[in-house]
Amino acid sequence: MHLEPDILVYPARFTPGPPWEEITEHWLAVETLSRSSRMYDREFKPTRIWRSA
Repeated sequence: MHLEPDILVYPARFTPGPPWEEITEHWLAVETLSRSSRMYDREFKPTRIWRSA
């Protein structure tokens, strides 16, 4: 399953391009909603992300 925020802002001490799971300090994580992904983004994805935190 592929879960990741749409936009992730993190400190410059992390090199560009690592998997988002390896970044241990987030300044901002943004999830955008669209009509095509509304059900997945609102019902399924948050639960999976919160469980992995």
